[in-house]
Amino acid sequence: MNFGDFVNMVVWFLIIGSVLAVAVGLLLLLAPSRLSMITTITDRWISSRQVIRPMESMIDSDQYSLKHPRIFGGVILLAAVIILIKVSLLLAKTSVAHGGQLLATIFNAQDTQHPGWEILWSTMMTIIVLGAVLALFVGLAALFKKAWLMRVSARANDWVSGRKPSKPLDIMRSGLDDYIRARPRLWGGIIVVSGTFVIATLIWFLTLPAISF
Repeated sequence: MNFGDFVNMVVWFLIIGSVLAVAVGLLLLLAPSRLSMITTITDRWISSRQVIRPMESMIDSDQYSLKHPRIFGGVILLAAVIILIKVSLLLAKTSVAHGGQLLATIFNAQDTQHPGWEILWSTMMTIIVLGAVLALFVGLAALFKKAWLMRVSARANDWVSGRKPSKPLDIMRSGLDDYIRARPRLWGGIIVVSGTFVIATLIWFLTLPAISF
């Protein structure tokens, strides 16, 4: 799938959503009481905080990795060295332009000369090299500086809850629904007109020449 096919898929998804919106608008216009009956069934709050609660439990992997620091350090050090050697050999025989073309070929892009692929290639190589260098230092620290690594690990393992910041968002707010129920035909007309305009615009967009990236 190239970039143009992806865009077309997104456009069709938006068209289907707009058709559903127009259907809801027509229901508000023609049978607002029936929609009210439906919303009394569907307007049930489902808390996302309950779903992500199992993810809030901290898994301490240090008790396994630092229990045998020399084995852990040796494995990490060996993996980092192998990655650095492989990446060095790859960069020695692959230019940035050729790397960008390689990525474009993998993703079946039509425009293999686009500079964005070269930027993506350079970014990927930089991240891989930095990660390998970091792993190299961690491996050396595990081999020769276990006490220092444990102090750093203790500071880095401070748990930050993701559920607390999202708590204010986990409250059902029905003000907009009440406002629409008070003026169903007005909002039905607005939704129908807006949805029809969006559908027409998206269909016109599909008639444009194919997009290449």
